Amino acid sequence: MQNSEQVAVIDIGSSKISAFVGERGVNGTFIIKGYNEFAYSGFLSGEFLDKTETEEVLRKLVLTVKQGKTPVKTVYIGVPAGFTKNIVRDAQISFNKKRKITDKEIDELYAMGFSGDSTGYSVINRSPIFFELDDFRKTPDAVGEVSVSLKGRVSYVLCGDSFVSFFRSVLRSEGFNECEFVSVALAEALYLVSPESRDRIALIADVGYITSTVTVIQGDGILYQRSFDMGGGMITAALTEAFNVPFDIAEKVKRKASLSIDAKDGDVYEIVSGDDVMYFNINKVKRIVNANLDKLAEEIDASFKKTRMEFPEYLPLLLTGGGITYLRGAKERLSSRLNMNVEVIYPDLPLYDKPINSSMLSVLNLALENN
Repeated sequence: MQNSEQVAVIDIGSSKISAFVGERGVNGTFIIKGYNEFAYSGFLSGEFLDKTETEEVLRKLVLTVKQGKTPVKTVYIGVPAGFTKNIVRDAQISFNKKRKITDKEIDELYAMGFSGDSTGYSVINRSPIFFELDDFRKTPDAVGEVSVSLKGRVSYVLCGDSFVSFFRSVLRSEGFNECEFVSVALAEALYLVSPESRDRIALIADVGYITSTVTVIQGDGILYQRSFDMGGGMITAALTEAFNVPFDIAEKVKRKASLSIDAKDGDVYEIVSGDDVMYFNINKVKRIVNANLDKLAEEIDASFKKTRMEFPEYLPLLLTGGGITYLRGAKERLSSRLNMNVEVIYPDLPLYDKPINSSMLSVLNLALENN
């Protein structure tokens, strides 16, 4: 029999895809079983760079789910923001008399706000930014409240039909007829950011390897999101070109960099590769890394401007993802360029308390809530 408290998750990053089976543990923890991951070419502008390779990786990962001791019926797929779009709508329903609000009324409000008609896209998540009752009181959760009407500002996350059909086709051919799609941006906001912070408003930047996403969250819904093709991999590419070295060597240089070092002109990083020892001028590395972080800051700032919203000056940027959070001094560089406080967020769990684990555990959390 299927364990209803156990789910399978496929997490799609811009440099790797992972799959695992998970369930809730004690004290807010998770139990992860059969984790496996494979590197792949990734995606840009909402398209996989090598779809054949992506399918091969997906089929390998499905074995991870199949080999579990407890059969799992439904697979939850974390959808990166690059394959989604977000719509916000105001909706209202009225009743003949006061009644206690239940999930049924919430679903009616969601359906009233958006019918789901959007060529090439399908709704995968619906969530409230806020509800408003007949006494004009706003609340993040209307269930159990008594009112003669219900208003709401609702966020709808839509996923590209080509993405949905691709994954459904592969999973069905492997024996999984039930698969659900979850917005990674929404899942991260709900799992990593406190309800109190979300009720005010929160700004999140998930910086990956070759793609990044800026999300504006309020309540339990996305007000705005923008994905762009930029991430930690662009720093590696710049180092590769500047020093004329292989990509793997440039990656080692990047991971050794510390932007806070006050180095002298002759100071170098030493990189050992097999029998070879290579040296890289620290100040040159620092200039290259900073220049690319500045480009990233410009894209983040452009995302804020595209929202046409005014944000309080005290509001921090919440930074997550595996693209740059490990770079010493990157947070401070972004903070100085954006003129705002930058805080790194990650799962508050032993063994998984790193930003690179944010998406997988966030999707798992939302999958378990929806299961």
